[in-house]
Amino acid sequence: MIFPCVLSIEIADDSDPPSDPTCCVVPMLATIGPDKQAGDYFSFSVATPAGLELEAFSGWSKGLLIVPEFSWLTVEQALERLLADCARPSWEEVARAIGLTLKWQFENYKPFRG
Repeated sequence: MIFPCVLSIEIADDSDPPSDPTCCVVPMLATIGPDKQAGDYFSFSVATPAGLELEAFSGWSKGLLIVPEFSWLTVEQALERLLADCARPSWEEVARAIGLTLKWQFENYKPFRG
């Protein structure tokens, strides 16, 4: 059984942490793998209700974590809770399970067969 682990979490695009943690939408990038050696990239956004309102967001969204206030601890805990439910027999199955919630770098990837 493969139990996914977080290798790193960072704010995507070299952005700074939000100046107002109660009103923000922060693009995130997590490296998650089957062990501490290597992993795949998964992207998502962390948003507060006020941040979504400011951006006039409405509709469906994959890869969106809504929190009352941005904090690294909250993001890390939410990611760990998500991963706790994604253990599977192979890494591909794990990554697909994570990809139901987060955006996986290899989502819809099809190898070239020339």
